Amino acid sequence: MQLRQILFLSCLGILTACAGQPGQTTGAATSTQPSGPSPQANAVLQQVSATLTHAHSLAFNVDVLREVQMDNGTRVNLVSRDTIVARRPDRLRADLRGDTSVANIYYDGQRVVIEEINSNLYAAAQAPSDINGVIDMLQDRLGVPLTIGTLLRTDAQDRISRNTSGDVVTSSMLDGKPVDHLLMTSGTLKWELWVSQGERALPMMLVTTRDGLRTIYKFSNWRLNPSVPEGAFHYTPRPGAHEIPFIPLRADQRG
Repeated sequence: MQLRQILFLSCLGILTACAGQPGQTTGAATSTQPSGPSPQANAVLQQVSATLTHAHSLAFNVDVLREVQMDNGTRVNLVSRDTIVARRPDRLRADLRGDTSVANIYYDGQRVVIEEINSNLYAAAQAPSDINGVIDMLQDRLGVPLTIGTLLRTDAQDRISRNTSGDVVTSSMLDGKPVDHLLMTSGTLKWELWVSQGERALPMMLVTTRDGLRTIYKFSNWRLNPSVPEGAFHYTPRPGAHEIPFIPLRADQRG
């Protein structure tokens, strides 16, 4: 059994989905490049990036409602609640709880471990020296969809804006807070982002649509610069846990 297969449908598919892949064109080829975010949208994205990258540590929850299509053509909605904790430059913890996975991801600066709780399996590998490298490793080499990682990267603004165009469509209220509502396009992906206004610009909600399938991400309990114990990032096997190998993606499987 491959742990990558167990986790591949994990609902941790967040903001990187809006960025596309570096140097990659999605969908049919086009003769023109995206014009880029409008000045207003770019300013909001820069504020979000600054808020997150200036935090030495951060934590948040995200509730996900993901529409997927089954092999028989039936569409169903999968739900999850995930908790993310990071400390720059080299600590990360992700707890995934949902229809498709009950798992934890640990990164302690030296190795990355993915624990599948229900089956008591885990896989471990030597890791790069910072969060940016670990996110790339999980996504590109192992196929683990830790796309939430874009929020944690030091180059978040560049990643989010790449191959993207769009504008701020309105200012409104969400959960009793004033927000800016962005409508964006990245290749074949359409996405809407609601960002809190004020000194701390934070993602409040994200809706993505690709191939007619919609995913809704609702962010909550943002904590900037929390004190996180070192033990949160270290994995200790539970009694009876069985280690299995990571199976790297083949070159033709990588996005």
